[in-house]
Amino acid sequence: MPLAATQLKSLRLIHRVLLISQLFFAGIFFSLIYFNEQIPLHPEWDRMLQLLALAIAFVAYVVGGKYIFNKRINAARQLGNIQEKFSLFRSASLIQYILITMASLVASFSFYLTGNLAFIIMSLVLIFIFAILAPSSLKVSVLLREREEDIKQL
Repeated sequence: MPLAATQLKSLRLIHRVLLISQLFFAGIFFSLIYFNEQIPLHPEWDRMLQLLALAIAFVAYVVGGKYIFNKRINAARQLGNIQEKFSLFRSASLIQYILITMASLVASFSFYLTGNLAFIIMSLVLIFIFAILAPSSLKVSVLLREREEDIKQL
């Protein structure tokens, strides 16, 4: 199996594990509060955590998801070697995944602390955005401006 196919599979696996972990934690926190298994610990922190969670989500999506990712992809396009391009794509994707996962987990935990449904909705929106970012050979070929066959046969 070509190295890129193995690397793309490992990137897909990392993405799936992070997606499942976000869904798992959001589900656990939601079930604990919604089914009255636990009373929200700090409902008075609601306003402060709203600002904090929004700021973290904004920074994670705009700065991490767009700025850093696009900067690394543009740098990768300048390289001649497809393997080096894919390595930069992989590192940019991992940074993007980690930042959005962090924002989602902060929103889920904020729901656990306050019981405010807006946090779980924010977490689900971030999880949806994260799910859209799933890596594929077509996405890699479009972003790196390479033919999909070249990516598959790397």
